[in-house]
Amino acid sequence: MRLKHAFVLFGLIYLFNFASALFSSENVQTIAFVYGNKDEAVEVPKDLNPIIYDGKTYWHAYIQPQDSKVKNLIIIVRQEGDEGILEENEGTLRELYSLDYDLESLQILRDRGISFQDLRNIMDSLKFQLDSVETPIIDNIKRQSDEDLTEIDDSLFRVQNAADDALSRIMEGIDSYETFISNIAYQDLVPSDLELIMERYDGSVNYFHDFVGAADKYQKAVQDRQKTIGDPAVATELAKLANFKVKDSVLRSYNASLALKKKEFSDRKMKRERFVNDTIYSLQYRKARTNAQYAYTRAKNAKVIDSLLAQQNEPALNSCRLSNADLLKRWDAIEAVMDPSFPRDTSAYLQVPEKVAKAEEVAANLNDRLKSCINATPRPTTPAPEGFDYKGLLMPASLLIILVLAAYYLNGYMKRKPEDIGE
Repeated sequence: MRLKHAFVLFGLIYLFNFASALFSSENVQTIAFVYGNKDEAVEVPKDLNPIIYDGKTYWHAYIQPQDSKVKNLIIIVRQEGDEGILEENEGTLRELYSLDYDLESLQILRDRGISFQDLRNIMDSLKFQLDSVETPIIDNIKRQSDEDLTEIDDSLFRVQNAADDALSRIMEGIDSYETFISNIAYQDLVPSDLELIMERYDGSVNYFHDFVGAADKYQKAVQDRQKTIGDPAVATELAKLANFKVKDSVLRSYNASLALKKKEFSDRKMKRERFVNDTIYSLQYRKARTNAQYAYTRAKNAKVIDSLLAQQNEPALNSCRLSNADLLKRWDAIEAVMDPSFPRDTSAYLQVPEKVAKAEEVAANLNDRLKSCINATPRPTTPAPEGFDYKGLLMPASLLIILVLAAYYLNGYMKRKPEDIGE
């Protein structure tokens, strides 16, 4: 049975990898590129892609300035087989944007030297100092003298426990983080798991501070006992514990820096919701602007509207008693929104596709009426917009000429005298 289960698991992993091979970061870049500006680049981070959330596969892409790591926008692409779709569901975006923000927070901690691993390295060093230096010296003193070291013993015990507690909480955080990262592409993401990691980081820092407090009390107990000790040999041994005081000064400096950096981290956590809201708004803005630009460019490339609004085609409209005033008003309003010198808000861009569609409808109706007019009445000296059909002019023109000639001869015949007719 175990072999069968292993085979099934292997098959699922193979199918997942095969599907992922069909869809790659290049596909994500292509989709995200549509929403970028000319001076922006698209990055698909390797350590964050793909992510399984709510049974679906998602990819992150960052739109950022060239040669910069500042993210102007985060694009989330949902993988559907070998295709990708821009994710727009706000609930999903909130979870995945929060995930991105928290993972970046952890990266900032690493960059500033206060990550889980940094805390562990410092605490390991201090624990080693306590166990391999402080404890043996005190045990040696107790073996060679009858001096009362109860206060020092109790303080050392408390500081050792504080170190163990801090290390235990730090290791919990490290284990949780490593498990989370290793499973992110193969198991369904549970956002609360990352929130737990962030809570454990806060807890680790708090335990670190608790250790510092216990270490201060231990050092004070050693110093106070040195002042009252009567045996010179014991005093000499106690003086060796001053080595820890030197290391503690380094710890104090690190702890002060840690307190400042932790405040920055706490401030960053408070800004997470605003970041998520701003990112969702930025996505909506970019999408609205992109769709507006697409509709506007499509209409421009069709050239029907430009032709009807061209100055050289006004005589044709006037001769047919047609006006492009309504079309001009509509198109001017659209071009005002699309003027790159004056960026608009999301709501303005959202209205553009519908306004373009209406303008195209008005233009098509006007164009049909103009063509019908020109085809019905020959106007050889009146220029018409580019693309108009003149094939329909031949038959009406020929018929008109026949009618004119017939009228001419009939008129001449009616004016002849009766005697002329009888001749």
